[in-house]
Amino acid sequence: MVIQINEATRVFGDKRAVDKVSLEIKQGERVGILGPNGSGKTTLIQLVLGFLKPSEGSISIDGVSTWENRFQIRRRIGALIEIPLLYPLLSARENLLFFARFTGAPLTRVDELLKLVDLNPEEKKPFSTFSLGMKQRLGIALALLNDPELLIFDEPTNGLDPEGIVQVRTILKDITKMGKSLILCSHLLSEVEQICDTVAILQEGKILAKRNVKALSREGTTFRIVLQNAKNANGVLSSLGVTSLENISEDTLHVVLDSSVSPSDFLKNIIEKGLKVEEFVRLNAGLENFFMNLIESQKGKQK
Repeated sequence: MVIQINEATRVFGDKRAVDKVSLEIKQGERVGILGPNGSGKTTLIQLVLGFLKPSEGSISIDGVSTWENRFQIRRRIGALIEIPLLYPLLSARENLLFFARFTGAPLTRVDELLKLVDLNPEEKKPFSTFSLGMKQRLGIALALLNDPELLIFDEPTNGLDPEGIVQVRTILKDITKMGKSLILCSHLLSEVEQICDTVAILQEGKILAKRNVKALSREGTTFRIVLQNAKNANGVLSSLGVTSLENISEDTLHVVLDSSVSPSDFLKNIIEKGLKVEEFVRLNAGLENFFMNLIESQKGKQK
């Protein structure tokens, strides 16, 4: 399954909720749509699901328009958008059995999915008494019921307590091992970083960047160095490709390496120069640093 979003735009009145978004999601790719509240994430996935028609542009799955073929396309997609609305007096198992019969999904999947999302198939408690975390986990099971090729989750941990967040994230990590394509919309950087292999950053309806999450973790150039003999280290470090150096304490320094300098070579060189290294840690790697720098750069352009 390949999802092709080609300059998709959705206008509500005079507001462009999604503005010329282009994005390709390949088979098995796990893409996080990351952005602040109101950035257009939910509108974008509603366009992908065929709940909304693009005002401009197009969205297709395997070359088939998601709007014109929305009912057929949805059979290949499992989605959880906000809190699932299920039958309040039915148990978790009864709810899944009802939808399995309605959709033609194998009944044998019901108990298997309940165990996957850590809900006891024998539990008779009605859905109306579930905690928010239990409701979200049952919603994930429902999204998986028809064994979809693509999964879409919109803020699946929103409003959960810390225990609920950990439970849902653990389930999502297990799902990623199934080889399914995934779109995860979130405003939580750590959530996207732990689950997705690609991130697309959305702000005011526009895609600012699409990057590989693992590659981002290798891009930081600021390091913390803890030395046993830091007293005379400044001169040595400055000669080895350091563009900025700050003494944090008597044994700890922060250094910024020139982009041409390999961290492994730098570490090898400072040891060969006689410095005794106790700690060498990259500080500004990862999604958080990239996201914040990107958002700040956009604020500068708007001024």
